[in-house]
Amino acid sequence: MICIELMTLSKRRFSILQIQYLLGHKRYEPIWLMVQKIRLVMHNRDKKYTLRAYSEFDAEFLKEIEKLTYLKNKKDILK
Repeated sequence: MICIELMTLSKRRFSILQIQYLLGHKRYEPIWLMVQKIRLVMHNRDKKYTLRAYSEFDAEFLKEIEKLTYLKNKKDILK
């Protein structure tokens, strides 16, 4: 489970040697096999959910959405 969390929740990539060290294993091969299986499952899952179209958002649009959400939440709290 720790290996899956490292691979999915972290923004940076971990090498197999780093994962081996973090898990405290002495042998490279079982860690390599585990990482390959996780990557295969992740690839198959991502293949099922493909986007039909692309949407682009710039930073200003996202800031405006955050501002409107903040104001709406603030209004809801004051009620």
